[in-house]
Parts: sequence; C-alpha cells; structure tokens
Amino acid sequence: MNIKFCCMVLCSALLVTACASKPTEKTTAITNGEVFDINYIGSVKTGVEAYNKKEYLRSLQEFYGPAEAKKNPIAQYYLGLMYAHGQGIGYDKGEAKRWLTQAATNGNVDAQYTLGDYLSKGIYIDKNPVEAVKWFQKAADGKHAVAQFTLANIYLRGSHGVKRDDRQALLLMKAAAEQRYAAAQNALGTYYQYGVGTSVDLALAEQHYKNAVAQGVIAAKYNLARLYLDGTGNLFDPINAHGLMEQAALAGHPSAIKEIALLNRQLDSIKNSITLFGVPLSIATREQLRLQVKREGGVSLKEQDDLWDDIYDSQDLLVGSDRLIIGYSLEKDRVASVQYRFPEANTPSNYHKIYQMIIDRYGRAVELNDNESGRLLNLWKFKNVTIKIEKGWPEKSLFLSYEVEGNYNDMLAEQERARAKDPGKAIAQKANTY
Repeated sequence: MNIKFCCMVLCSALLVTACASKPTEKTTAITNGEVFDINYIGSVKTGVEAYNKKEYLRSLQEFYGPAEAKKNPIAQYYLGLMYAHGQGIGYDKGEAKRWLTQAATNGNVDAQYTLGDYLSKGIYIDKNPVEAVKWFQKAADGKHAVAQFTLANIYLRGSHGVKRDDRQALLLMKAAAEQRYAAAQNALGTYYQYGVGTSVDLALAEQHYKNAVAQGVIAAKYNLARLYLDGTGNLFDPINAHGLMEQAALAGHPSAIKEIALLNRQLDSIKNSITLFGVPLSIATREQLRLQVKREGGVSLKEQDDLWDDIYDSQDLLVGSDRLIIGYSLEKDRVASVQYRFPEANTPSNYHKIYQMIIDRYGRAVELNDNESGRLLNLWKFKNVTIKIEKGWPEKSLFLSYEVEGNYNDMLAEQERARAKDPGKAIAQKANTY
C-alpha cells in the first residue's frame, strides 16, 4: 500500500498493541487526526458523494482502493484532482499527473480534458502544450464539449504547436454547440457572421446567438445586438438590438456599456429615418450599404475606401435610372448622400413619373422658397433626411437625391479640407464621378 498516500503517523497506543500481541487482519491509520482502515476496499459512489460535500478525508479512503487495486478511472481521476488541489492531502504535482494520466489512459474523458487543461496552462503540473493537445483531442473524440470548444480555439489561433485550421476549428465548435455548450453556441455565431471556416450565413449566426442567449450568455446578447444593428433587410432590428444591448450593459459587458449611451441617442433617429435598401439612412455604414445595394441588383463600378463616393450601375435597382452614387463621411463611416441619375429624362412626362413615385412613398413636396439656380424642382424635408429632384445642367438628366442631415455637411467639410490640403485628391475624386 502506498505509504505516501496514507501519510501514516502510528500512534503510541497502536505501537504498544502491535508489539504486545499478534496484529489483527485489518489495520487502522491516523491521517490528519482521522482514523480509517487502510485495507478498506472503498466505494467510488460514496467517494464522489463525500467529495461533493468537501469531506475529503472520507473521499480519499473511498477512492484509494478502487484506484489502486481495481484501476477504476473515476477514482483515479478524483485522486489526481485531490493531489493537484491539496484536498485532504498535501499538494503533489507528480502524484497529480500520475493519477490523472492513469485515469486518462483508462478512457476517462474528464481526466483527459483536465490533464490537457493543466498541461496547457502549466497549473498544478508542469506546462507542456504539445502533450496538452493530445489529451484535448482524446477528450474531444470522446464528445467532451469543453474539450471540443478548447481545441477549436487552439486550431483557430494556431497555437500549442498546431497549424491554424479554420475548417477544423469550425467542425469542433459545431460539435460542442450541438451538445448545447453555451460558449460554443456563441462562438459558432461569430464563425457564421464573419465566415470563419465557412461562408457567411447571417441567419445561422442569428440562430446560434439566440441559442446562447437562451442560456444566459452575456457576450451572446451583445453579439446579437450588434448583428441586428449591422444587419440589413429582415436582420436589421434596432429595437431588439437596443433591448439586448441594454441587458448586456446592465450585466457588465464592457463594450455594451460603452455603446448603450450612443444607441439610446440613435434610437429616436432610427425610428424616424428614411430607409433605403432595408437600412435607415441616418445610421447606415458603408459596409452595410455596399452589401445591400449589390444584393438588390446594383453593379459596382467603383468602390474605393479612401474616396467619398461609391458608384453603381443602377438599371436593375430603379427603373429609368442608370447610375447610383452613394457619398459617405469618411471620418464617421456613415452615409451622407444617395443620388440616382435618370439620363435624358428632363421632359415633363419623365419628370412626372419620378415625382409621382416619390409622392406615392413620402407624400407631397414642401413649397420651394429658394431656387436661385433653377435646377431644383422639388424638395421633401424629414427629420434627418432631405429628398430632392433636380435638373441636370447642361445635360438633360434628372437627379433624385437623398441627403442625410449632419453626415452630408460632414462629407462636404472633409472634401473642403482635402481640397485645401491636397487639390489633386479633390480633382481625382471629381473626375471619378459617374
């Protein structure tokens, strides 16, 4: 029997008895003041119950026989934990690794994961990341969800001596999520949102975030809120986004705390904003509009991040138009203007078609009080967007424009500063128009 495990200190009364008479078949030992029978076979079930009650000396007595004599992997696993944490017996990293390794070798997936975790972090036993991966893999093969999640992150980072493999990371994360491991469900949402190891699928991202939110994952509430704010079409949902962001902020999520104040201010603007391509213009980003314009049939002619305008062939977006120019404030990354061109449309009949299309959607135009250029035909003013129908000059085109209050002036100011600093940039920008 392992003398080190028992930590025996034989009391004088037992020594006297042993010297005076023949020993009995069963012997007792005193460990930390507790007396128990070292020949007791033990019960793993009773040991686990004692361990959960933090009755560590009792659990030691129950585990040692099955671990040593019967090679029971559950008992071996618990002995490894107890040596690692100094529970009921002194901390001993050698014994911790020995028992955990025996349990892991005998197929206990909890021991395989725990051994991998300790080796990975260098806690309780000496650090060995390469060996850690071996045990994580064995536990993952045994459907241990946390091991699958951990190994997925290792493949995603390309750490522990493993080459980065996004596809393998995806497969492992899916396996963990299928077992309803909440952290994996949240992580899998990011995989589908950003296309890690797979193509982007925002509907799947939403579903996995929702699964994690249902289990109370605070980070998933924040991620789902951002998905609803950055999404387009049916996925753009600022009202639900606000509720989720508020919950995450109240739970202490640092990014949510920073963003909720701005979102509170934006909410009223969102509710009253003109919407194009499924996105409110008052908060639309360049990435959002680029994605949605092309989804709805726009063909990119120029998309350049360091210039203010993106240009599209718009024939499949709006009947009668041939060009769409979307201007942005570069500093704010927000849409500033949207303008359609209708070539050779400067005739009464064509103008009426465009005018009727707008009043059907937004009502009649406001009265024009200032039209010195003679180009402006109609004007609609809303809380944060102005809509205009203008004549082209000297060409015969008509232009339908949406100007976002604040962002439009910011774009003009940025262009003016650029013109003063580098006239060539402003000239290049103008030359690229249409």
